[in-house]
Amino acid sequence: MYIRSQNNRKVYVKMKTTDYKAKYEIHNYHTDFKGLLTIPALINFMQHAAGEHAAENGLGYSQMIAQKRAWVLSRMRIRFTQRFKWNDLLHLTTWVHNAGKLFSHRHFELSDASGRVQGVGATDWALLDLKTRRPMILDEYIGQIPIIPERAAFDKPIGKVHKTEFGNAVYSHKVRFSDLDVNKHVNNVKYLEWMMNAFDFAFHEKHNVMDITLNYKAEAFYGSCVNVYVSELDDTKYVVLLRESETEKEICSAEIVFSV
Repeated sequence: MYIRSQNNRKVYVKMKTTDYKAKYEIHNYHTDFKGLLTIPALINFMQHAAGEHAAENGLGYSQMIAQKRAWVLSRMRIRFTQRFKWNDLLHLTTWVHNAGKLFSHRHFELSDASGRVQGVGATDWALLDLKTRRPMILDEYIGQIPIIPERAAFDKPIGKVHKTEFGNAVYSHKVRFSDLDVNKHVNNVKYLEWMMNAFDFAFHEKHNVMDITLNYKAEAFYGSCVNVYVSELDDTKYVVLLRESETEKEICSAEIVFSV
C-alpha cells in the first residue's frame, strides 16, 4: 500500500498479508488413472501457496536460505468431502492459524470454482538450522508471522499417527536421484508416493483417500533403502510406516482413511 511520509512523499510500504489466495487449474498430469487430483500434486499446490505467502511476509525460501535456515514440514492433515478432478479449478486459501516456540501452524481451505469447500488442510512447520540440522526457536520471527487464531480448518491440532503392530514390509524402495529436492534429501511428497504404492491397483480402483494424517520424523538420503509397512485398522483405515532398512529408524508414518 502507499502511505504519506513526514515530508509528504508517497512511499510504498509492503504490508503483512494475513492470508493468501491462489487458483490452480488441474491438468491431466496432476491426476491419477481415475482422473482425480493426486494427493502428492495437491500437497505441491499447498506448499507452493505456503511458500508464496511466507515470502510476502519476509519468511520465504530465499530469505531463509540466505540465513542458512529452511522451513521443514513436521505434520500434515488433509480431509475431503469431495475429491477434485481433471479440469477443475482449485481455489486455495491459506493462513497461519497459530505459531508457538518451535512450530508454525498453517491451515488451508480448498474450494471449487463456485466457492464450495471440498476439503481442508493443516500443516505444522519447524525452522531448521542448516548448519546444525536442529530446529530453531521461533521467537525472533513471531512478529513477522501474521496469525488468524479465530480461523481454523480443524477444531484440534494435528495428532500423532496411531502406532500399531506391523508385519513384514510390503516392499522396499531405494532412494534414487529423482526422489531428491533442492536440499539434496528426499522431497516430502515422495514419502506419500511410496505409501500409495503399497496398495495394489485393484484396491485403488475401489477406494479413494478422504482423510490423511502424515507425521514426518527423519530425513531419507540418496542411496538409502526404505522399507514400507502397512497395517489395517478397519475396513477403511490404514496405517503406513516408512523405516530405513539398515537402522530401522522411522522416517514417516501416515494414517489414511479411504472411501468404500
